[in-house]
Amino acid sequence: MLDVQDLTVVYQDDRGRDVPLVEDISFTVLPREVLCIVGEAGSGKSVTMLAVMGLLPPELHITSGSIRYRGEELVGMPEKRRRALRGKEMGMVFQDPMTALNPVKSVGSQIGRALSVHNRRLAWGDRDQRVAELLASVGVPQPKRRSRLYPHEWSGGMRQRAVIAMAIANSPSLLVADEPTTALDTTVQAQVMEALETARETSDAAMVMITHDLALVAQVADRVAIMYSGSFVETGSVYEIFDSAQHPYTKGLLASILTEYSDTNAAFAIPGSPPAPSQRPEGCAFAPRCTSAGKDAACLERPALLPMPGSGERQRAAACHHPGTELLNAPYAAPAAERAGAR
Repeated sequence: MLDVQDLTVVYQDDRGRDVPLVEDISFTVLPREVLCIVGEAGSGKSVTMLAVMGLLPPELHITSGSIRYRGEELVGMPEKRRRALRGKEMGMVFQDPMTALNPVKSVGSQIGRALSVHNRRLAWGDRDQRVAELLASVGVPQPKRRSRLYPHEWSGGMRQRAVIAMAIANSPSLLVADEPTTALDTTVQAQVMEALETARETSDAAMVMITHDLALVAQVADRVAIMYSGSFVETGSVYEIFDSAQHPYTKGLLASILTEYSDTNAAFAIPGSPPAPSQRPEGCAFAPRCTSAGKDAACLERPALLPMPGSGERQRAAACHHPGTELLNAPYAAPAAERAGAR
């Protein structure tokens, strides 16, 4: 469905130098598969998928790499062809529905626009009926009446449902969801994710979800890619990542989950902060925060994302000179999959 190889996206600093925001990113998504990209804020998750969707801001540029959708190269594709794919074959649920929706147009007219752009022969009556069906499919009550309302008249959770309805309007084969439950309370998060999963199953789509919610990842993902400072540091199936993480950064993220299995009342916090893109160390980007192996001489060299021994066709990989190393003082009271409530 989607094949990204060696993708690098850069911006120019004040001195005119190219600074990579994401570097040498590679991953694939199979039909009907759910891939979750996980990492701290600023790790490059959204930039990666904006590049895939052809929605990078003007100051960012793809300098190398390949992005293929169903075998068709997207890098360098004419914008007219991109527009034909975007919204029809590839749908995106943006992080903030209030900024994704036009405040001066009704919600229904915006969803209808997503339909008519890709089907100009669609009659107005049929379009309005389809809008109501889409809103109903994502759990919006009284869809015909609510479709005439404006975004500010909808709650946050309902606006997110509207954005999901817009993303699936043309039954895309690939959905990209950029932190779809951010700033929503727990109950509404569950409702929105249920609506998103129902929508994905209805259109039989694959999905790439960007998130930092590991408990959510455990419930919905087939495969997981852990991203740190612009690069993937570990990839594998959801079971491999949660049950036997290899990279210390992944272990630190898992240790931060507080559940009934936790042996402490305080969440674990990885020491330090991610480096700014222009200030990344030349070696392992995580080394300054790694409390156990970060001072090893090998960590002065950048580790490659290499397959783990015994990995199958969909290779499990980790970018670490000491895979399996744990961060010191990180609590591991029970298997991570149990603590996160994995399916």
